[in-house]
Amino acid sequence: MGENNYPAHDPRATKKSEGMGYKGREFSYASPKDPLYKKGFIRFMEWVVGRPFLYRMYRKLNDMEATPQNVWGHGLDILDIKVNYDEEQLDKIPPIGPTIVVANHPFGLADGGMLGHLVTRKRDDFFILVNEIISRVPLLKGHMLPVEFSQTEEGKKINQNTKDQTTKRLNSGDCLIIFPGGGVATRSNPFKRESLSEYKWRYFICDRIHEAKCTVVPMYFHGENSFWFHFGSWIHVNLRMSMLLRELKNKRNKTLDVTIGDPIPYSTMEGIKDKVQLIKFIEAQTMRLKDFPPKS
Repeated sequence: MGENNYPAHDPRATKKSEGMGYKGREFSYASPKDPLYKKGFIRFMEWVVGRPFLYRMYRKLNDMEATPQNVWGHGLDILDIKVNYDEEQLDKIPPIGPTIVVANHPFGLADGGMLGHLVTRKRDDFFILVNEIISRVPLLKGHMLPVEFSQTEEGKKINQNTKDQTTKRLNSGDCLIIFPGGGVATRSNPFKRESLSEYKWRYFICDRIHEAKCTVVPMYFHGENSFWFHFGSWIHVNLRMSMLLRELKNKRNKTLDVTIGDPIPYSTMEGIKDKVQLIKFIEAQTMRLKDFPPKS
């Protein structure tokens, strides 16, 4: 099992971040662009199910020597979330060179925190593609690129800039962290024990892989959110969004498993020029890890 904390002597854990003046009150899945009724509903439900808890968590982070590298481990420690994984597999992440780490997305915030924690143990030059809402956290400025899901002209400009920056950074040898499905996996009917459904994996990384000759590292998170999250998703997207803070809260005091797959070298993907086939190949290599949980 891997550990959440950096060693005490790790220099990355000693710099006080200016960004921790951010108190967490600004964090919400309600977008400023949303209609008033939608913003009001999401913010109200977030307050009911999790926002006070989030504020307390940010106050604790304010008292720590948080950096973009160690904030992930600190956050997991505050939540008392243990990450169970194979250390030998983690060591296979390339220490340098253009790399894309992909994963399934069953939780929302917890799996994002775990993924950040694991990757930053091996790479300082990381950056993450996230919902535009999450990208506002100042501590991670320079390490997050926003994805805007609206089809407005402004949204298109944001996404084009993110695409350009991603290409530039991968060509410079940086490491991209991404959930290709974008949204959190759910069940189409919460009352049936059918397979958890990932959102369709987007083709975004396909051109980037060929342009920068990237290595891809797949990871698989075992588990899923609660019945109430799936039920809320079934009722309405607004209720679904407002439940995500609750799902982070209920992961406290748990051990969560992640399987780290073998890196896929560019030479394996070089001949797969069709985007549909390439993303299907990468998704399949990720989902097969479900059958190989890490040892406790």
